[in-house]
Amino acid sequence: TVKMKQYFRIITEGSIVLCMGRLDELDQNLFVLQGLAFPPAEKREDTLTAMDILDPFGNGERRQQIEYMRELEEQAHSDRVFVFSDVILTNSKTCDNLKMTFEAYEKLPGNYLFILIGPFTSKEFTSTGGRDEADRAFEFFGNTLENCPRLSKEAKFLFVPAMNDPGPQAAYPKKSLLEKLVENLRKRIQSISIGTNPCHLRFYTQEITIFRDDLLRRMMRHVLPKVPPSKDDDAMDLREQLLHSVIEQGHLFPLPSTAKPIYWDLDHTMRLHPLPSLLVLADKTEQFHTQIAGCNAVNPGSFSVDSSFVAYYPSRQEVELCKVPS
Repeated sequence: TVKMKQYFRIITEGSIVLCMGRLDELDQNLFVLQGLAFPPAEKREDTLTAMDILDPFGNGERRQQIEYMRELEEQAHSDRVFVFSDVILTNSKTCDNLKMTFEAYEKLPGNYLFILIGPFTSKEFTSTGGRDEADRAFEFFGNTLENCPRLSKEAKFLFVPAMNDPGPQAAYPKKSLLEKLVENLRKRIQSISIGTNPCHLRFYTQEITIFRDDLLRRMMRHVLPKVPPSKDDDAMDLREQLLHSVIEQGHLFPLPSTAKPIYWDLDHTMRLHPLPSLLVLADKTEQFHTQIAGCNAVNPGSFSVDSSFVAYYPSRQEVELCKVPS
């Protein structure tokens, strides 16, 4: 039985929870639940110290190398990471807004990483005309940089697919885009990378994790009916409840396998232990930012819908919510 106050988390099938209560001897020893909580989030530094790990990426760096990278990181004031989600490149408005954004940053000095998250087309790749539309999408993207020779030569671009982009769609993690789709783009842009979904990046000593899914909708579909998330005026915003829930569960997809299976041998790519420095949980909801246990957790919003995106300053570990002016 459940007798408890509202808990501001999204509790779904498969969640790991801490239960507080008592056995009622008068009622067949039923456990009466009086309190429910998720395991508390642990700061990245505390996890690394407890596990005696210097380099969670497994590159074998020594402490002196880590300290040297940290010094470089603190001095990298001109480095910025920009995150755009729901970038439908076959949408003319999306490409116009990208072009406007790139041309603005072309004139500003700095070292930039642009992370573009799918879906990149409005059609399924395997549907009629889907392959041709995918080819056009990346041709259109190349055109957005035709007036940006500095960015084309010096900036870095990373493409992270959504589940309905080209490639297998049955389970997570999703493979990267087909190399064939970006081979012509590589002739126009110096540095292009194609990542998986989820994708884990390293910036000096920091870790950036990117995951694209309509996760809020999925989790609300699997929420436990007796403990629904609160929508009262005093409650956390549902977007913040989502970010807290994912971080405290320590997993990007804390749902049963009926929601979407995960390749068991690759489940470690879905885990958030230790926490990243920046977690990008790209959802279709409006953009949002909060900080949880030292982790900057953001939803960049839908660039195709409202032209919103996120800028991250790694040297200061600060997030800026941005939008292209209409």
